[in-house]
Amino acid sequence: MIVNQGGDIMPYFRTSLALGGTALLVFAGVAPPGAGASKSGVADFVDAVAAVAPEVFTEDTLAPGDRRRDVEIDADETMTTAELTFSGLSVGLPVGEGAQVDRLPSGDVAVIGDTSTFGAVEKADGSVQVVFTANDATSPTEFSFDIPPVDGASFKRLDNGAVWYVDADDSLIVGAAPPWARDANGDEVPTHFEIRDNSLVQIVEHRSSHTAYPVVADPWLGIDLFSKITQDTYNGQLRVNLWKSTWGNVTHAPNAAGIEIMLSSGWAEATAKAPRLNEKATLRQQYECHVWGGFYNIATGEWNLEKFRPTRTTTWVWGVARHRCNWTTANEL
Repeated sequence: MIVNQGGDIMPYFRTSLALGGTALLVFAGVAPPGAGASKSGVADFVDAVAAVAPEVFTEDTLAPGDRRRDVEIDADETMTTAELTFSGLSVGLPVGEGAQVDRLPSGDVAVIGDTSTFGAVEKADGSVQVVFTANDATSPTEFSFDIPPVDGASFKRLDNGAVWYVDADDSLIVGAAPPWARDANGDEVPTHFEIRDNSLVQIVEHRSSHTAYPVVADPWLGIDLFSKITQDTYNGQLRVNLWKSTWGNVTHAPNAAGIEIMLSSGWAEATAKAPRLNEKATLRQQYECHVWGGFYNIATGEWNLEKFRPTRTTTWVWGVARHRCNWTTANEL
């Protein structure tokens, strides 16, 4: 059993959604959508989120006709959790006593509770933004996201507050972008992640006399650092083109941890999707160059890795201000 902060055992209801190759499972409440779920609860939740974080429902979202998931609903009244399943990995979400499943206007799932409400918003890049509210001062201040153990895996904290769960080879299993929380006035509420056993716990310090409820917070979960990777020909040889996902760009921060993740997990993802990147060392060198310098080129920028360029015998860092990752010689500018 999973027990909430007050010690009460919470019932649950399961909803499973397949997002192409990604399944989303949500557990809450004791009744299916439409059987007692509060439409006003959904409206209140949407209004609360839109008031302080409108981008949740407007940026990188999917139109109803573009959704890739089949909806399957199963009821189970013996436990409580909410699970996001990414490629076979389930991430447990906490829900409150008496919670019920419903739908957001976008078609995404909402779990409506008395003290907290969760919404799982599918993004176009394959990530899932889990937004939740602390409705009043009786809401928990700790929200535990449980991740089943994976052999050899470990958590990594990034300098910007994000947390990554990586396997023994440092390849990403699932990650959470830096957390944030805002009250009804739009004021920042202190929040951070802690690691406890195999749980990612978001602490939201909302019990203050200055807090205007509801408080909105989010752990943004994702896997793909690149939204698209394509291959074509340039100067008669292979060219691999990479576009960072919105979630990947949040992760690719200009600090040691963000760079480390891109050099390890990012390269692992890129070579898995485009194995020909291993054909010549210059492709890896160009990738490293972009990682160290391409922090903000997401909307219109792409990383072009071109095989015709010579492999550097002098480090690519030499003359980078001039060649900008597009060198034409092995050891000169």
